[in-house]
Amino acid sequence: SLPTEMSGIIWSAPMIKKLQKKFILIATDVIFAVVAVLLTAINAANYADIDRTAEKKLDFIISNHGEMPRASQDNQRDDMRPPEGGFSPEMPYETRYFTVTILENGKTEVTLDHIAAVDSDTAENYAKSLYENGRYAGYRGDYKYRAVSEEGVGTTYVFLDCSRELDTFRTFLWTSIAIGGAGILVVFALILLLSNKVVKPYAESYNKQKQFITDANHELKTPLTIIEGNAELLAEDDLTEEQRAQVEAILQGAEQTRTYLGKIRAEVQTPLRYKRNVE
Repeated sequence: SLPTEMSGIIWSAPMIKKLQKKFILIATDVIFAVVAVLLTAINAANYADIDRTAEKKLDFIISNHGEMPRASQDNQRDDMRPPEGGFSPEMPYETRYFTVTILENGKTEVTLDHIAAVDSDTAENYAKSLYENGRYAGYRGDYKYRAVSEEGVGTTYVFLDCSRELDTFRTFLWTSIAIGGAGILVVFALILLLSNKVVKPYAESYNKQKQFITDANHELKTPLTIIEGNAELLAEDDLTEEQRAQVEAILQGAEQTRTYLGKIRAEVQTPLRYKRNVE
């Protein structure tokens, strides 16, 4: 049992203990749900931002015929446009990507001018595997890709290297989970320490109700005893049948009242047992 000390009384209270456990469980569940929702929302927004940025980069590359145009290029095509939409001027120099064109005659053309982590065979295998499976947009490992078909030429796959962004996302994800878990444990410890104070008013209220019922029980015993005694004396007299029935009804009512009070007292005493602290 879980003793709770209050005003010199040591409580051994299964009911209060159950209430305390329920409070701890509900409070912890609420905190866990709030933290889980916040972490999910933050990391989902972070991932969505990474994906949205990658889509914009792919748009630039595809709209510029498989090239990321640079502002300093003197020999770039007239229809090529530099990055817009809030991107840094350094973005074309930092972006890593490669393209694979699957020609209509079955041959492939691989361009690896803007990446060093992939060789020609690997790039070709990536594109052919996706093409054969009918996949034209999505992620292949840490590469976000999109396919564009050009009539009379073939299908070009553009692969954008998102490994740095995704590594940062994963690091942030696991860090936020660790911090969130630690926060939940700290809050759980605080709830555990403060739960006694939270349930204390309920224990005090229960004690007052129990004391009131106990006092009422004692106060009603005396008049009930007098009523029963007087009714029994009347029953010894010569009474008419109607008078005797009324006396029996009084005795029966008094007995029922006594039984009812005994049940109330038993119900109050059973859930909560206490004893005075011996100095």
